Order: sequence, then C-alpha cells, then structure tokens
Amino acid sequence: MTGRSWRLSATHHYQLSNRFAWSWKLAKLKVPVALVYLGFLDAAEMNDKGNPFTSDDDWIHALHKYCSDVIDMSCWDRTLDVDGTPMLSLIRTRVQPLAP
Repeated sequence: MTGRSWRLSATHHYQLSNRFAWSWKLAKLKVPVALVYLGFLDAAEMNDKGNPFTSDDDWIHALHKYCSDVIDMSCWDRTLDVDGTPMLSLIRTRVQPLAP
C-alpha cells in the first residue's frame, strides 16, 4: 500500500489496527474510504482522564506518538491508492462544547 512497514495487530493497538484494516478492506472492495482520526479539543469533561488536548499540535503529537510503531506514518493526510480505489487517512480536531 505504501511500500513501508506496517505492524497491524489484534493484540496491541487494536482500535488503530482495526480501523486501518477495515479501511483497506473496503478499498479493496472498490469502496472509496476517508478514515478520520478526530481529536476533541478543550474537552474539560475528560479532565479525570488527563489533560485535555488544547491545540491541533497536541492531538497530532499524541496520535503520532501512539501509532508510530504500528503504521506507516507517511499515510496521514494523503490519499493512498488501493488497487485503483482511494483511501484517505486524515488527522483532524474539533471543539465540541457539551450543553450543561
């Protein structure tokens, strides 16, 4: 797919591996795919889980750190050709206030 090493696994990084494996499978079935890894910013309701992400860079850095040993990092923000079908992997952020 990219010509570089991937280490998808059912025993570690399961969600990441599952999302990329299913995206690839759909593309192999000729279904165009846009996989979006979405980080929510300023999510104060998650304070009990650690410091919330406050910027795009916070989310991108955390995601890169998490997945760098599992996927080919060159796949982000570009369209891969899977036997003629596009598979796009995006990193995005959003502020989504929750109503009280």
